[in-house]
Amino acid sequence: KKAEKLNIDPGLLLNKALITAIGIDNPGSFSELEQISGMKNWQRSELGEEIISILKKEK
Repeated sequence: KKAEKLNIDPGLLLNKALITAIGIDNPGSFSELEQISGMKNWQRSELGEEIISILKKEK
């Protein structure tokens, strides 16, 4: 849904390598999310809070 909203290919929104890095690092805050290499500023801005929220629900 987010990819449609931003009008970009879902693979560009978060590629598999980035999803894996997020899963391994399991950031619990925006500052921890900033430490993930390969994540672009626009991805953090558009998806950061949502990613952190989802990960917190899974803990």
